[in-house]
Amino acid sequence: MVRFGFFALIAFSSLVALTDRRKGMVLFLLIGLTQDPVRKMVPGAPGYFTLCTAPVLFALIVELVKNRPGFWGEFRSWLPGLALALFLFAISLLPAAGLSATYGPGSWMFTAVGIFSYGIFILGIAVGFFWPGREGDTERLLATYCLLCAPLLGGVYLEYLGLFSGWPVLGTSVFGHEWIRHIPGIMVKMVAGFFRSPDIMGWHAAMVVMLSFLFAFRSTGWSSRLFWIVVGCWASVAMFLCGRRKMLYMIPVFISCFLWAYYFVGTGARRAGAISILLLSSIFAVAGYQAFNPDSTFLQYYTYEPSDAFDRLERHGLEAVLATFAQSGIMGEGLGFASTGAHRISGSHPRVWQEGGLSRIAVELGLPGLICLLFLGFQIIRGGFILVGRRIPRDAQVFQTTVTMFAILVANAASFVVSGQHFGAPFVSGFLAVFIGLLFSAVRFAGSVSNEAPTLAHCAEGSASLPMSAPLVSDETDAFQNADRWEDFVLSFWTKRK
Repeated sequence: MVRFGFFALIAFSSLVALTDRRKGMVLFLLIGLTQDPVRKMVPGAPGYFTLCTAPVLFALIVELVKNRPGFWGEFRSWLPGLALALFLFAISLLPAAGLSATYGPGSWMFTAVGIFSYGIFILGIAVGFFWPGREGDTERLLATYCLLCAPLLGGVYLEYLGLFSGWPVLGTSVFGHEWIRHIPGIMVKMVAGFFRSPDIMGWHAAMVVMLSFLFAFRSTGWSSRLFWIVVGCWASVAMFLCGRRKMLYMIPVFISCFLWAYYFVGTGARRAGAISILLLSSIFAVAGYQAFNPDSTFLQYYTYEPSDAFDRLERHGLEAVLATFAQSGIMGEGLGFASTGAHRISGSHPRVWQEGGLSRIAVELGLPGLICLLFLGFQIIRGGFILVGRRIPRDAQVFQTTVTMFAILVANAASFVVSGQHFGAPFVSGFLAVFIGLLFSAVRFAGSVSNEAPTLAHCAEGSASLPMSAPLVSDETDAFQNADRWEDFVLSFWTKRK
């Protein structure tokens, strides 16, 4: 009954997404965050539940194509460098697809999975770019994600405290295994809560921590600011209990990138405000940790040989890539063979061992695909630098959001180099694709809405003081009026702005 009820929700959400992108995106988040506990309640915990969000995201892509027939040309006019990088990356999939499709009996299934996964990611960026219809939509969507995710993180505390121990939706016992980490003299049992693995839970917790800082910084009243600090503290303890150091290490990368942007770009008052919120959030996080008082083995585990983080970065980065080319050749093994869930496909396939994101791309797409991915990453980071440094006015509300989202993206890029396992989850990769598009959608509101609007490429060559015109919604207050539809109500709970 649970299975068919959830399938009915997916079908309904997909139909809604075909006609209304706002409702569809909220339902995409809802399904992505609830698919794991629902999966655990279904006998056998079938692996295909990881694909539950794919139909909804695909429907959002269809809605974009239907209602914006020239969307790619418009996307290219706004972001020519990023559009070129995405096109080249898509072309690099073709040789890899040919290799995997002809590898052996049934190997075409790996090819299909790879094309679908990478295609969804590429077009998901365009969906995110065109999704906001007015100023504030991006913030409301990300806040909705946090408020949907935060209650689910409560499963971490239930599992850790041993409450409802027989409940199948807690932990990973329904999969027939437990996640354990060993270091000399210490054994740490990692916690997943309602999610299917500590990796996935830890990633969601880290995202909530980073986004909560944004909303605490943007809030005007202390009650709202305190609420978001508490949400961040709640998520930070959950992230600590996941037992995955790569998630915890995302936070220093995020803070470093954020402070760099505000130190070199932001104004003095904003720098002071950012540092104050960071310090206050850190104090609350430490206080929350002390109040919860988790097992000291977690702290020993996280503080054991901190230099190991750089060793893992080197081992799973350049060394793993070189070893992959030495073993599989410069063209790799083929598309889809290192994708998440590939071990469940019965077709012919080579044995792959890669864990880091770069080495996984190398074994699937070979040197051409890796070069195209690095070029894509360069264009995303370069575009983010231009947005933060030149394109967005310092006094604009969207500047705070842009800086924070860019710092979150850099933190995810660092995590991707060390391990690409959690990025292979369809919801995680799809949400990140939409996230990238949302980041760059700021140019649609910060620049001219005429056909001669300056692009990021023009901005990189021109002056930092570009002419500004009215956004799609000229009066920010009007964006919250006439919220007579349910998705407007869901997305408009946080309306106070600086």
